[in-house]
Order: sequence, then C-alpha cells, then structure tokens
Amino acid sequence: MSKMKNFTIPLSWIFGLSLIFPGCKSPAKRLGPRSDLASSEQDIIELRDFSYETDDSLLKALSARIGCKTAAELAVLPVSGSMKKFIDQIYDSKSPYELLQQNLFEPSQRHNLCVKSSLNPIDSTTVGMRKLLAAAKKKNLGITFVMAGGFGSHLTESGALFDTRQLWQKVFTNELKNGDLRVLRHECAPNSFASDDICAPKFHAKFTELESSKTKEHRYLFWGYSKGGTSILHALAEYPDIRERTLALITVGSPFGGGLPMNMVHPLIESLAKNRGEMSEFNRSLLGTMLTFGAGASLGNSSAVAQKIIPLYTGPEFETVREGVRSLVPSVRKVFLEQKVKTWDLSRPTSDPMTGKRELPIFHMAAVLDIAKLEAFPLTTTDNDGYMITQPGSQDVTHTAELTSITNYNRFPLSDSCVALEHSVLPKGVVPKGSTTSLLGILALDHLALGFSSSSAAGGHAPRSDLPRTAIVDAILETAINRMGL
Repeated sequence: MSKMKNFTIPLSWIFGLSLIFPGCKSPAKRLGPRSDLASSEQDIIELRDFSYETDDSLLKALSARIGCKTAAELAVLPVSGSMKKFIDQIYDSKSPYELLQQNLFEPSQRHNLCVKSSLNPIDSTTVGMRKLLAAAKKKNLGITFVMAGGFGSHLTESGALFDTRQLWQKVFTNELKNGDLRVLRHECAPNSFASDDICAPKFHAKFTELESSKTKEHRYLFWGYSKGGTSILHALAEYPDIRERTLALITVGSPFGGGLPMNMVHPLIESLAKNRGEMSEFNRSLLGTMLTFGAGASLGNSSAVAQKIIPLYTGPEFETVREGVRSLVPSVRKVFLEQKVKTWDLSRPTSDPMTGKRELPIFHMAAVLDIAKLEAFPLTTTDNDGYMITQPGSQDVTHTAELTSITNYNRFPLSDSCVALEHSVLPKGVVPKGSTTSLLGILALDHLALGFSSSSAAGGHAPRSDLPRTAIVDAILETAINRMGL
C-alpha cells in the first residue's frame, strides 16, 4: 500500500455546493402560508403522519444526571407542549424555520421548565439498568440487552453504545457472572448494508443461540440504532419465539419512513451499477461518507475502513448493498409500511411476566437538527487506487449526510426546518397489531451522535466529544422502564 496523499476540495466545488445546498433558513417575510410544506408527491410520508406526543420525562431524567443547562440543550420539547399543535403551526407559518428556532432550537424555555421541576440529583449513570434488573429479579428473571447496529456498523470495532456497554460490563460483574444479565452487540454480518429481510433471519439466529445458552429464564430488551431498529421490528414480526421473550424494543433514529439521505445515495449506487468506473471522485467520496454514516461509532483509520468498504462497491456484495439502499428510499419505504408493516401482528399469546401485558411495547427516540449551523466539508484523502476517501477524524464528516439531504427537503414537509421527525417513528395507521408505540423523547443531535459511542473507541474522533453518552442512555432506559410501569 503506497502512502496516501492529501486531497483538498477546490474552492469551485465549495462555491458549487453553496448553490446546490442553499441555507436552510426561510425568508423572514412571505406573502402567505407555506404551501410547499405539503408534499407534492403522494409517495412521501408527511409530517402530519407523525402522530406521537412527548413529555418532559426525558428532560427530567437527564436533568437529574447532568443538570438543567445541559439537559435543556439536548432534550427537545415544543414550547406549546403539544407536538400536534406545533406541527399545525409549522404548516400555517409564513416562516417555519424561524418558528422552529424559537420552539425547538432555543433551550431557554426548557431550562425554565427544568428549574421549576422538583429534581433529585443522581450521581450515577447506571440507575436505569439497576431498576430494570431489580424488576426482573422480583419475577426470578434475567435480562438480556441486545444492541443492533445500522448501516455500516459492521465496519466498526466498537459499534454503537460502546461507552454504556463497557460501563455495564464493569459495574455489573456479579450479575453478568451469575447469568442475571447479558449485554450483547449484534451486527448484520458480513454486510450491515443488507435489507431487513436479510438481516432479520440473522437476528433470529442470534436469538436462538442466546436462548440455548441461558442458565435461567430471560426477558430481552432490544435497542435498535438506525437501521438496526427496523431490522429488529422485521424479526419480531417474522418470528413469534422472539416476541414471546421480548420485554420491549427501543429504536434510536431508526429510518421507519426511510432515510432522507438515501435520496442522494440511491442515484450514486445506481450510477455505480451501470458503470462502476465512471463516477467522479467527489461523488465517490460522498457515497463512502453516506454509507458509513449509520455506523454510530468512530471508524478509526481511514485506510483500514477503505479496505473494508471498497470491496462492497466492487465485489459480490455490491448487489446486497444496492438493494439495502433501495429498501430505505422514502418512496419505497412508504409502500412497504402501508402494504407490509400494516399487516404485521405482534400479538403474544400470554402476558409478559414483568409488565403483565400482552402487547409488545415499542419506544422511539427521534432527533432534530439545525443544519443551518453545520459545517459540512470533510477532510479527504486518496488511496493508491485513486479512490477518494474521507478522514473519520474530521468533525465535518459527521454532518455530510445531513447536508446532502437538504437537496430533497423541498419535497418534504419540513423543508426549511431541516428536521426529519416523521422518518424516525412508525407513522400512524401502520402500527402493527398487538403492539403499542410511544415517543420517549427527541434529542438535538445528528444521526451519528445518536450512536452514543466513545470518541476514543476505535482511535478516531466521534462527533460531540463532550456528549454525556452514558447519562443519556441511562435516562432513556429509565424513561422506558417508567413507561412500562416497572
């Protein structure tokens, strides 16, 4: 392998991008309501399909762990207190971006709400898991926690939730030794870009392996980061034995309505399919960045990542990647939701021994992002084969995927807001029978930061090195436990 040479993006490219990706802010004055907020295409999920309310539970749980100031900057609540009312205001607004700045991106209102709340500070980030284990112990049950990763997650050494999984391994040594707790990372290997119908059987195989090795009866808490959440849901629908043992599913930034960046990735993939030799270096770099954006963890050395991902472009796994990308295009995903997911039945024949309910609970964590504040030009290099690859050590790499989606926001309900809430939850009308769904909370983070993985996990630099990752995960876990009545 020859020494990689530095590559600098020409100023002309930057100027061109400024034209392709105009600022997210809408003009301060408009003559009437934003009619363009209604999708012009019938096959796109609209924001009004987003039917979940959120409350201050996550804000309070975070505040107890990290203080009001930081919690108010991370946990998002509409000032009105009603998500439905806020959505209606967005559709009626003459300048929706400014409305979003005042209602979602301004933390002062949430800080005031936090200060007024009666909070008991918690000097720990394992309270949620302790409560879960205590509830299971009362029923003589163990807990198996499985984290399933998303697009590109198999490329990482650490995977999503790295810090938290390490913390649990350190703190709960007795529970792990006694078989009362198991903490697993599952990846759809050897190709996490595969569609859910390929990943679901692999997930079932892992579940079967875990069931055969347990020393006592366990209940499974599944955590699906990014596409991992949609793959787990697919497995729950296909395999009754999994859902019979499932306590709950928590999805974090999962593309139920499709991934908006896929509108950019899909044409690039199709371009490769037609003639893999004819793709500009910039498009190849962009494609590589987008395909690894769902990893949820640092990718480490760029050369090592290139050795893993380039064969996906050129080798026998290319068609698997191609189909996986196509399956998450929003228009394709909407058809799948309405024709397939809507018919699923997650009913369980007996009540869960911990919750006392037969319905399978699904909890969503969504995110909002003010793209107007992002710097999105990654550092890149070229390898000895002429491939341009991004340097994961660049902070800017973490935001490239959000930037590319701006080109498509004029066709989506929140075009000026640069927010994609509607793609992170199951839309109303397609929630599978036998399940309940709710929104645990909304975080002001980008997609990669939602992986809550350590910045030093793989020798690279993950986004938001100041992010209180273990505190956020524990607050999410405690919020879900409370919702289940445990």
